[in-house]
Amino acid sequence: MDELGIVSVNVAQPAVLLRRPGGDVISGIDKRPVQAKALGLTRLNLAGDGQADTRPTRDGGQVISGGEDATVRTWDADRGHESASWPAGHPVIGCAALPGQPLRICVGQGQGPPGLLELRTVSPSGVSIPG
Repeated sequence: MDELGIVSVNVAQPAVLLRRPGGDVISGIDKRPVQAKALGLTRLNLAGDGQADTRPTRDGGQVISGGEDATVRTWDADRGHESASWPAGHPVIGCAALPGQPLRICVGQGQGPPGLLELRTVSPSGVSIPG
């Protein structure tokens, strides 16, 4: 049986990635390897790893996530359960909600082009209803 081991642990603090007239893009995505034998772990992160934005999306009720399992999910923050999911082709390295309605999510993957998801409600007849 093969033995698995940790190759690298990477962390970063939020920093400006792009300056724009309408507001800077801030992210903690520029991760660098940690040179420590041990790291603290909080409910949110590893020690030294910061999140640029921990707020729910603009309506206060939806949270978005994406990860190594190649899935983007929306979560009902009030009820604490998954409300929708989308299988990506590759591990998700970033996702962000875009302003406006219906909920649109920009998705970056480890490989392949970025994607744009739009969350819609489907009526019992199968008709897609925005928002």
